[in-house]
Amino acid sequence: GARIHTLDGVPVWSPRKDGEVPEVALARAIADAKAEEEHRRLLYVALTRAQDRLLIAGHWTGREGGAGYDPRSWYALCLDAMIHLAPGQEPGVLRYGIERPSVPLADEPERAADVLPGWALRPVAEAASPARAFTAPTGLLAKSMPVNAPFGQGREARLKRGRMIHALLQYLPALPADDREGAGAAFLARDASLSDEQRAEMLGAALGVLNDPAMSAVFAPGGRPEAAIIGHSDLLPKGLVINGRVDRLVVTPDEVLVVDFKTDQPAPDSVEGVAPSYLLQMAAYWAVLREAWRDRRVSAALCWTDGPKLMPLPEALLLESLNRVRSEV
Repeated sequence: GARIHTLDGVPVWSPRKDGEVPEVALARAIADAKAEEEHRRLLYVALTRAQDRLLIAGHWTGREGGAGYDPRSWYALCLDAMIHLAPGQEPGVLRYGIERPSVPLADEPERAADVLPGWALRPVAEAASPARAFTAPTGLLAKSMPVNAPFGQGREARLKRGRMIHALLQYLPALPADDREGAGAAFLARDASLSDEQRAEMLGAALGVLNDPAMSAVFAPGGRPEAAIIGHSDLLPKGLVINGRVDRLVVTPDEVLVVDFKTDQPAPDSVEGVAPSYLLQMAAYWAVLREAWRDRRVSAALCWTDGPKLMPLPEALLLESLNRVRSEV
């Protein structure tokens, strides 16, 4: 098709492939190769970022009467991989990995009224007042409340350091302990802007947190990184719905632990030195989780990666932070 190419900084209009001079044909081929590379890179991003499942449809630029999908589409790439990973299975279904056991259906279907809980059959009562718009915990901050932000000299370096350490603490806990150092080093090596000293420091900070015995509860089974927390609580201003994401959430049969990693500054000497904005953020998450798990103990803590140091936040301090917000609304 028609396209504009750039040759040595000069734009060149090519109305069609037929009749292109070699220089323009080469420019078109390079542009197509870069587009294909980006197309596949985005598939890699989708495959590695999906939290629970990734659904890939068969249509991209499918042609009428064809297979229903383009041979260069994500669907074709994934199908080819599955054929190699899971050969010899029933037609139309390819499985790879551990298959979850299915629950057999009962011989006689039960009546809906016998299966559904009582609340599912009761008419929904009208809400006393409409809920407010969703807000992140930082939306609760009063104008007079200071926000700790890493401004000043070296800000960009500190922000990048924080992002890299957060990424390591997000993905490395899912690996066997013996594989974490190698995987973390390989991850950091892909960023050419980092020096060897920076990579070593970042990896050391992340592994220091993971290997610290005091952090065992943070990375216990039942933990999940980058967990979304959405909900309301009577401890929050009336009608307010919190919508946020916490660095780590650990749910066990007896306890729920919410943790936020702090990578941009050293830990204060005591919990009294924690910034009010940090306290309020964790208090909002803590309040919402208390509503969701009323039968379990809910705790909040900050993990300072420089140290490292795990700092549980007392319930009285969290309640004080929430009470201050409600009094200002």
